Amino acid sequence: MEDSEIKQIIEHLDQSLKKKNAKVLLAQYGGAPDESQFIGTKEGYLRFGIEIMKAAYAKKDEKDSITVDLEYLLSDDSNVSFEWFERRDVINEATTSETIKDKITSFIGMLVVFMIMVIIGAGFINGIRWLISLFW
Repeated sequence: MEDSEIKQIIEHLDQSLKKKNAKVLLAQYGGAPDESQFIGTKEGYLRFGIEIMKAAYAKKDEKDSITVDLEYLLSDDSNVSFEWFERRDVINEATTSETIKDKITSFIGMLVVFMIMVIIGAGFINGIRWLISLFW
């Protein structure tokens, strides 16, 4: 299917499916982003899909940012929102997952923190020993 055909279908859907009862609730119920939920009316799911399809053809700025209109869909009690939409021709996996360099940096950072904790612990123990030696 050609882009022009897809654009026509998206435009037809956009005009056919009204925004009236379209609502979605995006909520984080736990402490982490992976503990989130997406609840929507039938119209909400359909309109969300249309807005995402429209994003495939939205004009990009110099930072590949695009405008996606989801505000009218979000219910008032949604506590998750998307502030940035970016469309790229290629997504480099290294930018979305942890690289070996990131893992090594994290390990070194944890090692430094551990060493500092050991030094503080040793200093604390020596301080207690010194205090005890003053009174005994």
